[in-house]
Amino acid sequence: MPLQHQLLADSLDQSEAVADEVAALIDAWSRGDEPHLAELVFAPLDKNPELAGFSDRLFYARNRTMTAAVLALPRAGRTRLVLVRAGHLPAPPRL
Repeated sequence: MPLQHQLLADSLDQSEAVADEVAALIDAWSRGDEPHLAELVFAPLDKNPELAGFSDRLFYARNRTMTAAVLALPRAGRTRLVLVRAGHLPAPPRL
């Protein structure tokens, strides 16, 4: 099964647990509990070796690109607001 189909099937299978997972993410984030936040975000990806390339593209490669863009913002001379989803914060290279 192609990776995209597998991810969709897994998401649909776990759809009833989404509210609890989101509540746990919000709780860990609001308490500043980076280790628990990282566990919540990355543990499901780490369980499946086929997702290694996906998680690299989704988090690590994007973090490197976004970090460069965020660091360039002050040079533009205007105040900026940067919004980042929780998964991009806890693990190196963090944003």
